[in-house]
Amino acid sequence: MKLIVGLGNPGANYIKTRHNVGFWCIEEIAKFFNIPIVNEKRFFSLTGKGVIERENVLLLMPQTFMNLSGRAVVAASSYYKIPLDNIIVIYDDLDIFPGNIKLKLGGSAAGHNGIKNIIQMLSGNSDFYRIRLGIGRPNREDIVPYVLGAPSNQDKDNIFDAINKVTQNFPMVLNDWMKAQGMLNKNTQNNVG
Repeated sequence: MKLIVGLGNPGANYIKTRHNVGFWCIEEIAKFFNIPIVNEKRFFSLTGKGVIERENVLLLMPQTFMNLSGRAVVAASSYYKIPLDNIIVIYDDLDIFPGNIKLKLGGSAAGHNGIKNIIQMLSGNSDFYRIRLGIGRPNREDIVPYVLGAPSNQDKDNIFDAINKVTQNFPMVLNDWMKAQGMLNKNTQNNVG
């Protein structure tokens, strides 16, 4: 089984914020592949179990708030005995333009609190797969209000273009990571907003 984690914050206040693009992506994947999402309290998450191209998947949207995302990841991966190399985490990235995607294996948290907590909860192990969705950096605004704010209409369109690319190519992401990297790690937009 593959564990697909989208990072975000629970609650109506956060639904439209940049920090929730991981949730947006999981919701689109669930819709596209007809996977129902339910509240799974033992994993502190909204979850969806399904099959994508003969691959069993567990979609996970932690309801722990971003800074405690690792609690949900460890609860689900321990229960289903999912190894680290079967975990894919989808999240927002300030260092990538809106609309751009970067698939990567391992590395540091690069200041992302959700990733930082997941690494911490996995005993310092960072060797899981990541799908980073660009949200761009603010020009003058502080980082926290920026990530907890809604993107402009243009940026939102670009972000959803990226989410749709990830969703439509998700079977390839699951079965041929290198090929998916080659196809999706392309800079498609050059504007930060």
